[in-house]
Amino acid sequence: MKMKSILALSLALVLSVSFMAGCSKKPAGGTNSSTPPSSEAPKKAASGQLEAVYENVMKKVFGEEQPNLIKNEDAAQIEELYGLKADMMKAYIIAMPMMNISVDTFIGIEAAEGKAQEVAKKLTEYKDTVIANREAFPYLPDHLPKAKAAQVVVVDDYVFYLSLGVVGENVTDTNMQESMDKEVQKAADAVNEILKK
Repeated sequence: MKMKSILALSLALVLSVSFMAGCSKKPAGGTNSSTPPSSEAPKKAASGQLEAVYENVMKKVFGEEQPNLIKNEDAAQIEELYGLKADMMKAYIIAMPMMNISVDTFIGIEAAEGKAQEVAKKLTEYKDTVIANREAFPYLPDHLPKAKAAQVVVVDDYVFYLSLGVVGENVTDTNMQESMDKEVQKAADAVNEILKK
């Protein structure tokens, strides 16, 4: 009888220890990976920041020697070129090359309420069109890699199409795509630097 009592007590002790270990908040590594619940909602990017984003992107990607881009403010042309209707946009900056010797393009849209995903879809379609055109009609060595590297970036109600970058002196046909990927990533990082403060 004494043996049964010791065995029952031992099992109860093992179960208690197992129960405590299983309910512990710390994972096996000894650190708490769960984030405590926040009483604040994530901060949304403030309205009216397109010009600040544009200036930061151009500075981070091109420095002092910025390309000769023109800003397109013609709503009818914007709808025709990008499929972006006026009611989809609260504000916009579209800067593109004047001639076909560059594919550097900055499209920044502050979307109307609830329209950011629709704008992103239109800009993704535009990116696909640019890639198809550059594959069919290659002009300069950086055009297709830069078009492929282009990113559509969404931050809250802001949507950007970024196809920007400098072809460095040591860039060759072999490392052109990698170089353009890094250049466009600089632009995406510059967007986040302003909007995710």
